[in-house]
Amino acid sequence: MSLETPNNLSVQSSREYFGRMYTYLVCLLLVVTTFVVLFYSPKRPQGSKKKERLNICFLHPDLGIGGAEQLVVDAAVGLQKKGHKVTIYTSYHDKKRCFPPTCDGTLDVHVHGNWLPLHTSGRMHLLKALLRFTWLSLAFLRDHKQKRFDVIFVDQISATIPLLHLSGIPILFYCHFPDLLLAKSGGLLKRIYRLPFDLLEEFTTNAADLVLVNSDFTRQVFKKTFTKISCNPKILYPCVDINIDPDYNAKSKDTKVILSLNRYEKKKNIELALHAFHLLSDTTQYKEGKLQLVIAGGYSDTVPENVECARELEALAKKLNIDKHVRFVKDIPNPEKYRILKEAMCLLYTPPNEHFGIVPLEAASVGTIVLACNSGGPLETIVSGSTGFLLAPQPDLWASTIKELLHQPSKVLEIGKAARSRVETLFGRETHIENLEAFLQEIVSK
Repeated sequence: MSLETPNNLSVQSSREYFGRMYTYLVCLLLVVTTFVVLFYSPKRPQGSKKKERLNICFLHPDLGIGGAEQLVVDAAVGLQKKGHKVTIYTSYHDKKRCFPPTCDGTLDVHVHGNWLPLHTSGRMHLLKALLRFTWLSLAFLRDHKQKRFDVIFVDQISATIPLLHLSGIPILFYCHFPDLLLAKSGGLLKRIYRLPFDLLEEFTTNAADLVLVNSDFTRQVFKKTFTKISCNPKILYPCVDINIDPDYNAKSKDTKVILSLNRYEKKKNIELALHAFHLLSDTTQYKEGKLQLVIAGGYSDTVPENVECARELEALAKKLNIDKHVRFVKDIPNPEKYRILKEAMCLLYTPPNEHFGIVPLEAASVGTIVLACNSGGPLETIVSGSTGFLLAPQPDLWASTIKELLHQPSKVLEIGKAARSRVETLFGRETHIENLEAFLQEIVSK
């Protein structure tokens, strides 16, 4: 019997054949990476004087329109404005769904590895993500010989940090949250499958010259999760644009807008907003048709969870008999987002234990009050009672707070102005870029 080759296999068998070959290649790369982690100690140049202008490379897996991408784009643009040279390497960049600086010529973006599949028959997403990022890292190492970068900013995926050390330049890793805690739970086989990847994440994270996290909440989780390493990450808060002027007059309109702004994902707990709004049906504003809930956020028809989540939320609104007062906005563009943020009386930020949460800062930057769960990142961005409200995720508590705001328009303006003032001081782009620049200079000059 002859050996099967791709030329004489059926279509289905060909897919299985290439799937196996692909998996073997990934495993081989992971073994090589693990070897480098354990046994290779790269020779690093001795500390040098501070360089006024750095040549910086950002490595990011998927340059879409999420919070992580916003941070990378803000950082890259900010550093470039300060005179540094910036290049972004990514495995995916859709010019129809991205932040403008990545497609209008402001930033130099290089795409490598997008030809590699994201999964095999709906499985092995993690394996394929690591292979794509490995390919991206190899492309960087090839280009580094000519471009001569000074420092690397690695975002989200730590697995290739040991390989990147072959460049001989320092590496900063930004950890939004430990990936092993983001993985969906499963049975014994799933845990066995995840084990080597979880260990790889921990030890490769420790290989970075400096690790940054987005909040003190994430730092505490990081320490509790990665117990086998002694890494003590530093905090670099994300930032927002504080050059967008608030429109306090828009909040004085007869029809009051209550806004929920999140990706259409189940973990965002958006149903809390619907249940709280349902408890406002006894208010005068609701009965007169002058109270509206807007559910807005990132959405794609190609993402099954987005589609399912939106369908469930729309069904819940009908079940609660509030659907005539609720408007769903999907895949909201940035200008429209800020227009609604300015009009909203308040923002309901419903995710519990959010790692950081950029949306509350975006709302506060235009003087809009935020009601958020009393856990995670919002504990650091909101001063309850002064710049917003931190509440247990119980609809009655949220509804009662909203009712107070409905009867006290002066308080809405007072708290909104205090929230904007705090954002200007602590979370503006200038502060963010100055802190990031200091971290980069620190590891370059070591």
